[in-house]
Amino acid sequence: MTRTRKILLIGAAVVVIAVVALVIWMVASQTSRPDGSATPAPSTSVPPTPTVFPTPTPGATDGAPSDEPPVEVPIDEPATVVEGVTAQVVSMEAFESSSEQPGDLAGPALRVLLRVTNSTAEPIDLGGASVNLASGEDANPAPPLGDTVATGLPASLAPGESAEGQYSFSIPLDARADVTVTLDLLTGEPYVAFRGAAPAS
Repeated sequence: MTRTRKILLIGAAVVVIAVVALVIWMVASQTSRPDGSATPAPSTSVPPTPTVFPTPTPGATDGAPSDEPPVEVPIDEPATVVEGVTAQVVSMEAFESSSEQPGDLAGPALRVLLRVTNSTAEPIDLGGASVNLASGEDANPAPPLGDTVATGLPASLAPGESAEGQYSFSIPLDARADVTVTLDLLTGEPYVAFRGAAPAS
């Protein structure tokens, strides 16, 4: 082999080695970060599926109002709210309101005294009890007066005990021939409606 042929072969080998090195460098530069750390592979994890909670059906929530009709009784008779629990209108007193509390109306008013008796073996929760007064066939509401939290029924009633609560309402004299006192005593149970005439004086 002549000297010239050897030189050509060596030159060709050098070129091949340079090309291979260049290809390797280009591939390495594409798969590496500038600081030399490897580029993380794209995540193939599937995002979590949101949890879908079922919509509660009417009546499924604890403490939902009762759909049963009210317990209607004459205004001078006791009513059974549930077995072992009774309520009654003890008295209704006519008076003149002087609007001592903010928002109260001055003028003819009624003071209603209610009594609740617990003949069961367990205490009952009266914290959500509410009392309202309405007049006529259309049940026109009478605005409440005073601080019913201070004068109303207690938050609970022990077994075998009775408790009284006083509630006042603004109502004109000519609307007292037919009134209804409603007592919503126990959550989830029908309310009581006492209906009759109220005193004018």
